[in-house]
Amino acid sequence: MDEGNARFQAALVKAKSKRTKYKADCTKAQTTIRNLHAALASVPVERDQLRDDLAELDADYDRSRSFLSDRDYREGLLQATISGLELERDQALRNCDVLRTSIAALVNGPSLPSSSRPVETAPTTSARVKRPSTSALTPPPRTKRARIEATPQSVVKMTPKTHSPTASGIVAEPF
Repeated sequence: MDEGNARFQAALVKAKSKRTKYKADCTKAQTTIRNLHAALASVPVERDQLRDDLAELDADYDRSRSFLSDRDYREGLLQATISGLELERDQALRNCDVLRTSIAALVNGPSLPSSSRPVETAPTTSARVKRPSTSALTPPPRTKRARIEATPQSVVKMTPKTHSPTASGIVAEPF
């Protein structure tokens, strides 16, 4: 019987150690299950928060794209306007050069058609040349004597019948 008792005691000790080990494993499993439940409970909240964050990022991205496309459109308009203004400026500078040349030809040109004096033009070295003052181009004011000398010695009048300067309707009177 001692032998049977010893076997029983050994089996009892073995069963108790298995029970203790099983209880420890159960406690560990319960802790893991509680942790998983807590994690699963927070997942929908985190998922919803992440969805909201993603929606905000999408809205920010759309606003940024809209802003950039609007900026690109405005930049294109400004470039077109600048190009147009540059073309107008170049045309105005060419017109100024032509006018300067014409004015120089008139100012420096011959006073009589039979004159052999060469026509001098103002040299232009660049498109932007300082304009001559307008006071040099305007004639001096006329005096009363100069006006009298400049008027013709005879005056042409219309006849009351025809109101046209025909050969029979021209009357020349001395001034």
